[in-house]
Amino acid sequence: MTESAAPQPPSLTHLPEAVRRHLERALATVVAGQQVRIAQQGEMWLKPGGRAMRFEAAQSFALNRVGFWWRARFPALGPLKLQVVDDYADGDGELEVRLLGLPLKRQRGPETVKGEALRYLAELPFAPPAMILNETLEWRGIDERTAEVATTLGGERLVVRLEANHDDDFVHSSSTMRLFKVGHTWVPTQWGGQFGDYETIGGMRIPTTGEAYWELPQGRYVYWRGTLTSAQLLDRPFQREGT
Repeated sequence: MTESAAPQPPSLTHLPEAVRRHLERALATVVAGQQVRIAQQGEMWLKPGGRAMRFEAAQSFALNRVGFWWRARFPALGPLKLQVVDDYADGDGELEVRLLGLPLKRQRGPETVKGEALRYLAELPFAPPAMILNETLEWRGIDERTAEVATTLGGERLVVRLEANHDDDFVHSSSTMRLFKVGHTWVPTQWGGQFGDYETIGGMRIPTTGEAYWELPQGRYVYWRGTLTSAQLLDRPFQREGT
């Protein structure tokens, strides 16, 4: 009887050096699956200088296309919790706040959709298989520790820069293309995130801490800071929350 050959890891030769080096550590086994599901807990600030709001969240990343959903619960009053759903797929995205299942606030429109697509790119370190399996992503190497990843939305090329440390872990993502709302005006603003405390969870080496921020004229505004509590690679089709 002839033994079947062992599965081989996918080729990384088409990827920039910084991405190849990162994935060689992040993914030690054959890459498969259709989504990565993670759980988080942490704090958010709705405005600069505002009070911190505790949250618990679940998030799913599509691995073969640009798509994700994030569902968070915030304590409101007594046993009541606000639910926030942030998602993007197939060129459409939204941010919705719910109480007792009823929508309180919904943010849509081209500026929101653009921001959601950029969020997927910036958070790829949480879902390293997507760097290989998502063939819609465009990559460009900057140097041995820096790469740009892009996707096209409505004819516009959206770009995020990923930077690795000396351990080849991606520790910073940034873009100048995301829009920050000032009054009734959307303003292109430097936006980014930090990643740290990498561990192997669910067969993937991924960050377990992070924060997201805007660089405003008055200084850096950190609006999200969280800790990853679990992660798993799932082999079932990705769907946006509620579909």
